[in-house]
Amino acid sequence: MWKKVLFGLLALPILGVSECCDCNCWGSGLYLGIGAGADTVDFYRKAHIQTSFNNFDVIDKTHLAAQGIFGTIFGGYGWSRKMFYVGGELNWNPKSSAVFHYSNVERIHHNGSVVKYEIDQSWGGSLLMGALLQNTALIYGRAGYSRGNFRIRTTDDSLANASAWLNGIRLGAGIAKQIYKNFAIRFEYNHIYYSHHTDTVFIPSAGITQKTRVSPQTNQFEFGFYYTFF
Repeated sequence: MWKKVLFGLLALPILGVSECCDCNCWGSGLYLGIGAGADTVDFYRKAHIQTSFNNFDVIDKTHLAAQGIFGTIFGGYGWSRKMFYVGGELNWNPKSSAVFHYSNVERIHHNGSVVKYEIDQSWGGSLLMGALLQNTALIYGRAGYSRGNFRIRTTDDSLANASAWLNGIRLGAGIAKQIYKNFAIRFEYNHIYYSHHTDTVFIPSAGITQKTRVSPQTNQFEFGFYYTFF
């Protein structure tokens, strides 16, 4: 599916008019847009569990994954010169539906626990650099900063509830196409590496200390639509 979308976007400048016209050319200026797409989040969890008796000392490593959809609002300024393009962009992702969820139930006493991991929203800024194709399409790469709201919601005594903003590095690439006058579309992929979040929980009744570190990473496939002020 993604291969067909990319092929179609790449083919648009070839199938269209070969010479640039005043109403459908790439230029320098501000732009504002919205987008949506598929969001996958990987939570790499490392738990160090120790007890005050029996010399119990265990390190547990777990990879948790969630899939969902997200929405984004973005805006920036782009500058073009012949085939060269450079720009700066700010973005805000108000909501992602990607939530990792697991639960367990003790059937005799009818109790249990629920755990949810998510990065529900994020914002950031990026530098874009790329090349124009026949003055109506753009291929670009992206490098920037992202800050995401990492949340843990749990009823498990060995874990702690958390809500923390984590710093991240965003890397990506995409292709954009001017479709009509000042309107453009784009398709891009981004990967975000977030910093670690660490919590320590002590359970006095069992003499257990558990230190848990979670390292999130996000993959986003975005389709966007935006207006250019040039």
